[in-house]
Amino acid sequence: ATAVNTPTATATATDSHANDLFAVQSGSPVFLTNFAHPTEACAWAGVAGQIFSSAGLPLTDYIVKLEGTYNGAALDMISVTGIVANNPYGPGSFEFVLGNTAVDSQNLITIQLFDPNGVEVTSPYTLNTSSSCSQNLQIINFKQK
Repeated sequence: ATAVNTPTATATATDSHANDLFAVQSGSPVFLTNFAHPTEACAWAGVAGQIFSSAGLPLTDYIVKLEGTYNGAALDMISVTGIVANNPYGPGSFEFVLGNTAVDSQNLITIQLFDPNGVEVTSPYTLNTSSSCSQNLQIINFKQK
């Protein structure tokens, strides 16, 4: 096992991500039916995605932090890109399981990226979630500017 520095956010969420080194990839986020965990079907909710270089290559070992509130419970999660095998999301992917119930929420969860050394490369992005079984998996990809 490799030790990972736990990142600490130094910026607060703002409307401007002009100074971020990564941006949400065009076409993201996408809300899909949970295809990654078919046995759980609608009794599952999550956020997953990939991080890409400016050349479009998947990046591994980037730290993804998800925090906020989901279905009344506090979230404070860390994932590392590449920790999820190539399937179902692709190389350099990450995944967060939010819970076993899909719920609607707005502006209660943020996602933020850090480089492999724990240095912030984006300010927090706000996420919304859906209670629809056809939208209980949110795919959000980031691409280096």
